[in-house]
Amino acid sequence: MPRIPVEGGSSSSTPILKWNQVDPGHVIECTYHGCREGRYGLLADVVTSEGPLTLPMPFTLERQLTRVRVGATITIQYDGLAHNERTKRDYHAFQTFVADAADILPAKVRRQPAAAPTPASDDDDEAPF
Repeated sequence: MPRIPVEGGSSSSTPILKWNQVDPGHVIECTYHGCREGRYGLLADVVTSEGPLTLPMPFTLERQLTRVRVGATITIQYDGLAHNERTKRDYHAFQTFVADAADILPAKVRRQPAAAPTPASDDDDEAPF
């Protein structure tokens, strides 16, 4: 039986941008095609005017892109390394913009901890459950 290779199943031909090789202020205008798990963390798949591109997703960019609808036209501005005084760590900083407000998904609601049960009074003969 003949074996015919299927093209397009692997993104190995898609260039991967490395944030440490990008100057602060660098802007990427693209269409967002979602994210996927890579070997070293999450990756975002985008298509620019020059073709497809894969972006590593540091936490800050991940937090922003999870609020963007797949298929949206976006602009990502890399602001360089920033320093967190509280943790004493550097992190990659980004600003993400969408062309249409309808492309912003609602923020995930954080679950509030359950309220503490009120203590049972001494004259309560019933079990609390």
